[in-house]
Amino acid sequence: AKASELLRAVRHDGGPFTLLFEEARLRSFASGFFLRQKLPPQRAEQEAERLLHALLTMGLLRMEGGDAVGFVHRTFQEYLAAEHFAAELRQGTRQRAELVALYLSRWQMGAWQETLALLSAPVEQDRPGDLVTALQASAAEMPVVEGNDLTFETFALRCLRELQHLDRGPWPTFCTALFEVICCNVKTHFSRSGFSQVEKSLLPEL
Repeated sequence: AKASELLRAVRHDGGPFTLLFEEARLRSFASGFFLRQKLPPQRAEQEAERLLHALLTMGLLRMEGGDAVGFVHRTFQEYLAAEHFAAELRQGTRQRAELVALYLSRWQMGAWQETLALLSAPVEQDRPGDLVTALQASAAEMPVVEGNDLTFETFALRCLRELQHLDRGPWPTFCTALFEVICCNVKTHFSRSGFSQVEKSLLPEL
């Protein structure tokens, strides 16, 4: 449990999406993690050392040469980042505004799209309404562009693929609008100016 919690925090708070971390930085992060668990400094360092050794032994992390430590695969990072943010939402340490801000700031970053998609299911399960709000906000902030740029629509479909009940709440209306954009090129549905029409139809159901 501690290993999973630490790795989630490392991925979410560790800065830019990278497979590698400086070993000293990771050890410092791990010690700080245990200090936040109210352990004395010396004990925190010992627990950090023990935990990092276990993670390397299990194969979730590996030495990459020099002072670099990395996850064995980016999929671990994406999943752990999603789990970390979802846990904070459940605990109430993160609010809807922060979720919306996360989607707004990172959905266009290719390295974060899978994490945000994996976050969709737990958000919808634990906090109904928050995901559609985040997607609406992301769509509304898109600049109006010429041509068939379906970058957002592709990302939205990836998020929707994680959900189990698209026949409930606001999702039928949202999916209909998304379908029209993709198949009929009705760009006004998700443009800054036109998305309000879809948004107004969703909000009463939240």
